[in-house]
Amino acid sequence: MIKDKIYKAIRALIFIIICFFGIMIIGQGFIQMDDGRLAAIKCGQYYDIEKNSLDVLVVGASTLKGGYSPDTMYKEKGIVSYNRGTSAMPPSLFYYSVKDALKTQHPSLVIADAAQLYKKYNYTDEGVCRTLNANLDFCRLSPDKVEAAMLVSRIAESEKVPDILFPMLHYHNRWGTVSYKEFSTAIQTPYDPLMGQSVYFERTAVGSLIGHMDKETTGKGRTYNEEGVESFTKMINYCKGKGIDVLLIRAPRHDWTWRDSEGLQKFAD
Repeated sequence: MIKDKIYKAIRALIFIIICFFGIMIIGQGFIQMDDGRLAAIKCGQYYDIEKNSLDVLVVGASTLKGGYSPDTMYKEKGIVSYNRGTSAMPPSLFYYSVKDALKTQHPSLVIADAAQLYKKYNYTDEGVCRTLNANLDFCRLSPDKVEAAMLVSRIAESEKVPDILFPMLHYHNRWGTVSYKEFSTAIQTPYDPLMGQSVYFERTAVGSLIGHMDKETTGKGRTYNEEGVESFTKMINYCKGKGIDVLLIRAPRHDWTWRDSEGLQKFAD
């Protein structure tokens, strides 16, 4: 009798586990594949890379996810790297992104988009909240993802932890609109020859940039995002604890000034 109960309990547990992973996998198929998600899906592809095969890991926002080419770096320098940049990655998530990435890789260097230290997002904006989720949608479920989801829920009240952890809950309203192509792309996570980079083919004209980096004409400069300072400090200390160097860079931006560079240098020092 006892053996029969144990057998039934084991069968029930196996059934629950199968259902759980089924919901997790199928739920990804309903994630909306706009530009932000197409960049985020590359984070899901990251897990398919051979363990401990990277020399360099790159994390950052859109300027870096489009501006750093692992393919070019390999062809010209023989350096194997992966670009985990996503659209508008908030500075508070850098630590979690790097920590998650280092579970399967031990690169010699982490390159971080330090321009995000100055970024201050309006977390009541719907578009901003979409990018928050884009950074976590394809990350594997783990204690670190739960902690990151709790952080997102604190800084953006409209975002709930269960929705962040389980895409099927978050994107349930897309059942009737998701296309087969979107669904299959999200589920299959095909091989990415660009190793995480997102290539842009559009150009937008901006005003004259002459003098925008002149020391005398750039004003006081921006102030740090305090959440970003905390996240970057934790990220740097975590990498140093693993013997990994960190390079803080800023990808080219039309709104970057001399004072911003000075502020970044102070943080680095």
